[in-house]
Amino acid sequence: MAETGKVSGRSVRATYSLIGIAASAVLILVSMLLPYLSSEYGSASMFTVKGGYSAFHLVLLMTVVGLGAAYWFTNQKWAYLSAGIGALVAALLGVIQFIVALNYDYIDAGFGAFMLGLFSIAIGVAGGFQVPQAGQPQFGQQPQLGDKPYNPFGPQA
Repeated sequence: MAETGKVSGRSVRATYSLIGIAASAVLILVSMLLPYLSSEYGSASMFTVKGGYSAFHLVLLMTVVGLGAAYWFTNQKWAYLSAGIGALVAALLGVIQFIVALNYDYIDAGFGAFMLGLFSIAIGVAGGFQVPQAGQPQFGQQPQLGDKPYNPFGPQA
């Protein structure tokens, strides 16, 4: 996929990735408010079923979005890489909670559990676009015609 420009000093791919992380985090929050588990007697949101874990997951999502905002304003590599890694961790934990919801006896996974799994995959994909790009020699930039090739070992004699 060719990158065609920059947005305020950031690559277009980084910009779209940050937008994807923020949108997925909001959708994950909404899915946590929807029925996570349901039975013939009623349903309960993830905050009702898993109170402490839900709070932890919410703080993790806010941290990831905060790191994305830090990168947005500072263009620092550490914030970019941390937001990507944090998004991958949030995705893994969200998918695990979806699998846990599927494995309850006598209780069905609700609509919110399925949305949690779907949007966790989405935030993982958005974060996955950030991590490999961070290792590029000219972080966030495409090489220009006439640039010397990148040598990770420094100048050779």
